[in-house]
Amino acid sequence: MPRMCVSCVANSNKYVILGYMNVIVTPIERIQLLAARILATHPVGRGLCLVGGFRYRLLNESARASNDIGYHWEGDLQEKQMEVVEVFRNKLLPEVKRQLGYDGDVRSATGPDAESPVVRTVELAFYRVTEPESRIEIPVDIIGVARLDMPMVRTVEGTVFLTISDADMIESKILACLARSFLQVRDVLDIFLFQDALRPDSPSRLSQKLG
Repeated sequence: MPRMCVSCVANSNKYVILGYMNVIVTPIERIQLLAARILATHPVGRGLCLVGGFRYRLLNESARASNDIGYHWEGDLQEKQMEVVEVFRNKLLPEVKRQLGYDGDVRSATGPDAESPVVRTVELAFYRVTEPESRIEIPVDIIGVARLDMPMVRTVEGTVFLTISDADMIESKILACLARSFLQVRDVLDIFLFQDALRPDSPSRLSQKLG
């Protein structure tokens, strides 16, 4: 069913207030929103900027759903990963259990890509013991995005979220496509959906970021 929402844009697009009415969302979206709200209001989340598909879904009213949550961080990725794991264990797990009845687990990602210098992932998993097919997995990626603009503040239903600018966001998608051996459909789709965020000087900005 469609999402019904109203939005108000002010201050040269630096501050955007979105109010949602009669929103019908899936359990995964409810958990994503809970996780994002916890980081937005906790000291550990200070300076974390939303990026990626969930960012587009939450802040830009995108119709494309995304299972993962992405954050830009300019400090030590591993340190922030460990902090986020601790906060989610203490705050998110009991809240999801209380609101949705899901048990869960939070851990740092393991495997060959777990020690990547450009991304650290926190793995969220939720399930109902009595429902074998109820498992929900949500990766939370912490990355460093090349940005030229100051972060933007956006408010959704009373919660203030920090994010990179629309221009930095779409340019990061283009850079991600250039860096991959195989293109991901979601990145191409985001570029198509949000191409209006490209600026007249985006070619020079991209050159600067590549340099």
